[in-house]
Amino acid sequence: MLFPRLAFHAHALVAAGRGDEGGACADELLALWLEEGGGTSLASFWLPDVTFALTGVDRGVELVDALSRV
Repeated sequence: MLFPRLAFHAHALVAAGRGDEGGACADELLALWLEEGGGTSLASFWLPDVTFALTGVDRGVELVDALSRV
């Protein structure tokens, strides 16, 4: 599945100080999850990784917004 891979990649990029790239990866994940998947896949074990990535670049509110649309 693509979502866990994107979430971990975003997390790793932000942790490595590459916030712009990590944020872009998180953007891709959220777009795929909400638009193509309709938010129907279970956001389980990959959610902490994308949370770390987005909060690490001060964009945690975007995740809250995405989760409210599911």
